[in-house]
Amino acid sequence: MRASRLVAAIAAAAAIASQVPASVASADASERMAPAAGAFFGIAGDMSVESTTRRSFSLHRVYETMGRNLIDGKVKDDAAKGRRTLLSVRANVPWAQIAAGRYDAELVREARQIKAFGRPILVGFHHEPEDDLATFGSAADFVAAFRRFVTVYRQQGVTNAGFTWILMTWNFRKGGSAAQFYPGDSYVDWVGVDGYNSSGCREGAPSVANYKSFADIFQGSYDFATAHRKLFVVAEYGSVEYQNAPGLKAKWLLGAVATAKRWPSLKGLAYFNHGVGGSSRCDWSLDTSASALTTFGAMARDPYFGTAALPARGNDVPVPGNFVGDGRADRAVFRPSSGTWEVPGSSPVHWGGQGDIPVRGNFVGDSRADRAVFRPSSGTWWVAGAAPVHWGARGDSPVPADFVGDSHADRAVFRPSSGTWWVAGAAPVHWGARGDIPVPADFVGDSRTDRGVFRPSSGTWWVAGAAPVHWGGGGDI
Repeated sequence: MRASRLVAAIAAAAAIASQVPASVASADASERMAPAAGAFFGIAGDMSVESTTRRSFSLHRVYETMGRNLIDGKVKDDAAKGRRTLLSVRANVPWAQIAAGRYDAELVREARQIKAFGRPILVGFHHEPEDDLATFGSAADFVAAFRRFVTVYRQQGVTNAGFTWILMTWNFRKGGSAAQFYPGDSYVDWVGVDGYNSSGCREGAPSVANYKSFADIFQGSYDFATAHRKLFVVAEYGSVEYQNAPGLKAKWLLGAVATAKRWPSLKGLAYFNHGVGGSSRCDWSLDTSASALTTFGAMARDPYFGTAALPARGNDVPVPGNFVGDGRADRAVFRPSSGTWEVPGSSPVHWGGQGDIPVRGNFVGDSRADRAVFRPSSGTWWVAGAAPVHWGARGDSPVPADFVGDSHADRAVFRPSSGTWWVAGAAPVHWGARGDIPVPADFVGDSRTDRGVFRPSSGTWWVAGAAPVHWGGGGDI
């Protein structure tokens, strides 16, 4: 960039900053974002543990990057379920460039998304910056970028965001550099921190000798927050399990509850429920032991955190499928009572009704599972985004699969009364008998689904074109 253009950009940045007084931030903004009593309670990342504990959490940490849609399915799902989102927005360019105003247009676009969202939301700019100095710049660059981020958001009239500054716990210990990264009281509504009882897990097996309580880990950061009269959120926390000390992780979690109740400025906790994988050698998962998972469930039920019980499971039908399109099956359910599809990380979708049978399959051919139902009363297939198709009759069992080999799921039914397979676009095939269970799958390995049945009376598998195989017994499914 030419010197004249750089000077102009810096001047423009200063002009915008001068229009928004640094003193705009106030205790009022923080208080509006705080829970009415107690503290928010939830998860950083995957929210599936809600189903395990049967509690509806009130806080969800979501991770995004500049340049992407900030109000995505996860945030919308939080809103639909009454959760407060803590949205971490990571920079994708050097902090100095953001501070100089070169990415104001992007900040404006994202600020307008937050404003249009309308609901209270905690927004943090580039969490754990002390771990990214080699890539993004100096502590001073981070401070300037954070201030620019907040200034542009306020310039766009964003009043529903609580600006959250998030560092790691070690920076608040004696000799730490937290103060160097602090943008100033005028730009920060909440002080957040990520911290763990790692006990040497990054170097090898966790050692009880390195155990630190929740209070030991977070005391320094909590003191910093209260000194600056800011609300405090533990944006990530977790503990390892100890093979030679069963129950110690559960005890650590109980200590987190006791500490939260002693610290009035602590208004939110988000557990980092993540196992070993990627660059992580430490298993923070809640299901590392029955005692840890049970204790977390008890934490969720503590009245101090104000979580609510999830609706009774009722007759939810599991419908795993690759709904997101990432090549992995998502844990999903279809709720017949309301005709609603619940997919983790996505907003609930109403598609179907009482009496409908949920059917999974890639009917459209876009490598994603479509939400679809078969309506036995009329023999009609309803696939989201497609016209209804009549194929089948009352009493038929829907068996959608790729029988043709074109990477599309075909609408197909198995008629138990006659043992007949009816596949749309193909001649009917008799394969099976009354009482058989249809099991369509690619048994041969030719990328086409084969017609197959399991006969519970004899435990026999009958696959078209193959010899019968006995594998199973009466009552097996």
